[in-house]
Amino acid sequence: MKETFGSLLWSSFRQIYGPIVSVLSVFFAMLFWVFLPITSTPLIYLVIIGLITFIIILTLGQATYTSFKTSQKELPRVINSKTDQKTGNIICVLEPSILFSQGIAVTFYYVSDDEFEIRIGIGQVILIQRNGKIQVLLDRPISGQEAILEGLGNNNDIIKNRIYIKPSMNIDMLLG
Repeated sequence: MKETFGSLLWSSFRQIYGPIVSVLSVFFAMLFWVFLPITSTPLIYLVIIGLITFIIILTLGQATYTSFKTSQKELPRVINSKTDQKTGNIICVLEPSILFSQGIAVTFYYVSDDEFEIRIGIGQVILIQRNGKIQVLLDRPISGQEAILEGLGNNNDIIKNRIYIKPSMNIDMLLG
């Protein structure tokens, strides 16, 4: 869901219990005014201004934190994969992501048991579906990775969970 800055501020205000704090601040300001009317410094104004400032700082802090958390983009996971019967290329369907657009180059990686990312192929985004899911085509497999590619082409869940597809322009694509 896309949020505007105003809706982000309002949701942050609610998350820090801003309405409750606002009502309590007015209540305590009235109590100070009733029980301390002889003070030479208008304490009521200091309390109200201090609490309003405190609420604004908390709201902006929460909005900043929420904005930071939602801006961290994860790479989409492979939902489904198959081998195209005509070309022998592998087609994958990925979760929706704003990191991808139609026609961009992508690189396929497999995470090994020792946590190294091994490049297994190069491809492209062929379609962004109406529901936001992404179809990618692996059309340039890397030799020596046939077992992984076969598992991916057969929709093997263990292999699919270890595949990452990154938007990129690889040097191999530039060189031909």
